Amino acid sequence: MSRGISLPPTEVGTCYGWLHMARPRPLREWDASDDAVRLEGCLARLLPFLHRSDVALTGGVAIALHLAESGCALADLDFVARNPSAISPDVTSDFLVSHFHLPQPGYPKFMLQLVDPIHRLKVDFFSDLVGSIARAGEHALGAFAIKLLATEDIFEHQLGMVRKASVEAPIERKYYEHAQLLGRLCGRPVPELPANALCERTQVCDVNYRCERCAV
Repeated sequence: MSRGISLPPTEVGTCYGWLHMARPRPLREWDASDDAVRLEGCLARLLPFLHRSDVALTGGVAIALHLAESGCALADLDFVARNPSAISPDVTSDFLVSHFHLPQPGYPKFMLQLVDPIHRLKVDFFSDLVGSIARAGEHALGAFAIKLLATEDIFEHQLGMVRKASVEAPIERKYYEHAQLLGRLCGRPVPELPANALCERTQVCDVNYRCERCAV
């Protein structure tokens, strides 16, 4: 199936803001909390629906794995994928779908946002626009082996967001903090940002919200 996931209109564009997510904990606390169980449980449900050679872990969990005891927290799972076909359409049998964007005029990438209602984790898939999966290495995460984006690739993405930040278009504070952590690891400088170029994370919690970019 060339497009990967295909959804009926009633299943796309809905924000599951009502779903209570567990409080994030630092990576060093995972073994002493239920976070490791949640993470492995989510992966056990998710991985059968993925073409593993075509996806790689990125985001906060990947950063935490690269930095070990950095204090990065388990809030969600982020992946990059070569194309939408990397995710089986059958994933909708076990996961809720919050957003599904296909490439369209003025928007040359895809994005899929899932929610695991059992383990209370959000799972995001983004386009691999720069071929970073080819540079990803295998990494053991609990009982599973998955591709993990290279530190430099994650840093470049975070740095790009920092460079675009401004008072008129602020970025979430976590992206700036991630760039600083990875910059120290990579020995790369990160531009300083004024406080008013940063913002806190906001989420739409209206269950009737419909996304104009979501595909059917």
